[in-house]
Amino acid sequence: MELLADRFLLTDRDNALDLSTGARVRVVTTMQGGVTDQVRWAARCARLASLRHPSLSVLVDYGAVGDRRRFEAWSGGDDARLA
Repeated sequence: MELLADRFLLTDRDNALDLSTGARVRVVTTMQGGVTDQVRWAARCARLASLRHPSLSVLVDYGAVGDRRRFEAWSGGDDARLA
């Protein structure tokens, strides 16, 4: 098992346990892009993290993983409906 961002204990490739809440989350990891892509991605995540809608999962956390990857953690685990 791998610990991501000192908070999410990965249970398989896409799912984790949020150690701060005990909830299941779905984790999406992607490669970081260039500076423009990173700025766009961070702005998108900031907007999504502030949204709440009954039909969508909540973006619980997001950030860098090492030097080349980034992650998004969405509420709902396997059942998450991503924005």
